[in-house]
Amino acid sequence: MGYCRKCGAKVDDLDAFCGNCGAHIERGTQEDTEFVDNNGDTNNNQEYTTPNGAKNDEKPKGGLDDIERTMNENIYAFLCFVLGICSFFVGFIAAIISLVFYKKGMEKCEKEGKPGADLCKIGKICSKVCIGIAIVCGAIGLIVSVGMLLFPMIFI
Repeated sequence: MGYCRKCGAKVDDLDAFCGNCGAHIERGTQEDTEFVDNNGDTNNNQEYTTPNGAKNDEKPKGGLDDIERTMNENIYAFLCFVLGICSFFVGFIAAIISLVFYKKGMEKCEKEGKPGADLCKIGKICSKVCIGIAIVCGAIGLIVSVGMLLFPMIFI
């Protein structure tokens, strides 16, 4: 397990690109296991500088490593993500509730600077796909039902 030299996110040994910032991961050097801050200094036991210049005591995390932190700081984003995924199995109502949590979660991300925007976006996409599938299935059911009433001989 190493760290991205550009943003400091954890990267797996097999990753070719950083999942957080998209930077190419160079392998075969000792530096790929160390985080290098914005000044080019190697920081193994020091504070880290985030891209916006804030100091941080621990190595930065990226991508889905932040789910636990997101769950603690922005529960709406986490619920949007979970309900968005579950909407494929539970149905239309979960998708609608997920979209409500999307709005609240994104507000918290934008106004308070809380994490979870990525989880909100994933939940929103899943919810919209589920709603689209439900609408298509409902339309097909309606067409078949009307067809059965108007042309009963075709369906016998």
